[in-house]
Amino acid sequence: MLRIKQHPQILLLLKILLILSFLAFLFARPVFGQGEKEVFIFIQNGSYQFEENNLQPDQPVMLVINNRDLVRHGFLSTIFEGLDVEVEVNGIITYTKGMKGIHLDPGKTARIHFSPTSAGKFSFHCDLHPSLKGEMAILTFGAG
Repeated sequence: MLRIKQHPQILLLLKILLILSFLAFLFARPVFGQGEKEVFIFIQNGSYQFEENNLQPDQPVMLVINNRDLVRHGFLSTIFEGLDVEVEVNGIITYTKGMKGIHLDPGKTARIHFSPTSAGKFSFHCDLHPSLKGEMAILTFGAG
């Protein structure tokens, strides 16, 4: 049987591998925050309210979604599929690869960070209230 304490080289190698694994995890996460385009979406009176924004492919985006209604609502969209996404709700941050959406309790705010990869119109909806729907566009601007 191999005793690690008797082989300091193996112990050193295991420590190095552990440190490299941690660094790989740390730096493999998407970095959000710098140069993000902010889009504020309010859920109020059973509808999504937001200002149109010129979003572009590969431009980092932060959706700030605030539920101003007295009931829980969902925010689901295909725009997040296959993308690195960071979601912050109640001070808890979650990193994921793709997602369907989130649910927000009354008075709560979520911040969703992502970088859309393609142009097009993307719909979003509340799975709890089928009449609650919206749409955003990711536009490609041609060179002058």
